[in-house]
Amino acid sequence: MPPGPVSAQTDAALRELLEFLDRRHSRRFPGSSELEAHICSYQLAAQMQLSVPDIADLTTEPEHILGMYGADDATSPVAKRDFARNSLLARPG
Repeated sequence: MPPGPVSAQTDAALRELLEFLDRRHSRRFPGSSELEAHICSYQLAAQMQLSVPDIADLTTEPEHILGMYGADDATSPVAKRDFARNSLLARPG
């Protein structure tokens, strides 16, 4: 891994390379359901990782919900606020 954040250009180039390799392997092993399953699972994992920043963003959460959980209480110990924020993130969709 390169040190520090990866630029958008490098990220796009890496994704393009992975897509190329996936297509090449699929052509090399046509009909391999195991290969296709691996490719699909890696693509799903990448999509899930990319969605984390949006899911973990509590800035759009209504103030009354933050208050109900205690996630906005500046007088609470940090551990309690962190627990409240983690509880918000762990809620069922």
